[in-house]
Amino acid sequence: MFDKLSFSQFVKKDILMSNRNETETSLLLKAFLRMSSTFELDQILIRIPNNDLTPALKKLIEKEYSISLKETLFKRYSVLISENKKFIKEVKDYIDIPLMNNNAEYSSYIAGLFLAKGSINSPTTSSYNFEIRAKEITKALDVRELFEAMGIVVKIRQKNNWYHIYVKKAEVVADVVKVLGAPNAVVMFEDARIERHMSSSITKQLAIEEYNRGKTITASKKQIAAIKLLKKNKQYTSMPKNLRNISILRLQHPERSLMDLIVYYAQKHGVEPSKSSVNHWFREIIRRSKSQ
Repeated sequence: MFDKLSFSQFVKKDILMSNRNETETSLLLKAFLRMSSTFELDQILIRIPNNDLTPALKKLIEKEYSISLKETLFKRYSVLISENKKFIKEVKDYIDIPLMNNNAEYSSYIAGLFLAKGSINSPTTSSYNFEIRAKEITKALDVRELFEAMGIVVKIRQKNNWYHIYVKKAEVVADVVKVLGAPNAVVMFEDARIERHMSSSITKQLAIEEYNRGKTITASKKQIAAIKLLKKNKQYTSMPKNLRNISILRLQHPERSLMDLIVYYAQKHGVEPSKSSVNHWFREIIRRSKSQ
């Protein structure tokens, strides 16, 4: 579905390909740099977990800040490096959430956080999960505040020295993907979610049908055993006509449901008995067989 990309990678690429104005792009980069930058001596190190994103992010940062970045690899990260003092000072000052005026700006800032430290399960997997990780509780609380400003409730848990800001409900994850400003990912997520829901509904329906079929067969065996016992003990012919009629139909259709027998009864005798009546008839047949 996503070629060779994970769904997280697909969403991040879609974010970077989406159209944003200068203010929105600036906010996206501020959020990304705030979450992905570390400082060593006189350098800033910008870590990018997915190497496929490096060229696009490098281009955006260089354009926004009018700087040149060196690129290297460290374990599974691409690392962009700069010794530009003005740039380093500016990023160090990204302590607080900047002032934002509309949903598009909030969306861009959240998208930048996701680019740096976010992940999302594929909608084709067994569970839905979206999360952004933060090292400090203050940053985690900031992320939660941003989502709340967009009307989305998220939770925070601590695990392995990280704070995870997350949601797991399918509908909420779908809303988050919309907030990220990744239109192609939204369509793909919703298509996969609908397909998965339909598949789950069909599986559930089949299970219900199989369960009901099992109940029908079990009940039918008891009814047939009772009818045969009454015949063996020569008590069958003394039963009321309606009991004999339903007994004949049960012997002819051992795997049919009660509702099917009602239809057959109406076709043969011109009268459609109620479900409760037929249930009562079979209970009476079984009672008579036990009194033998």
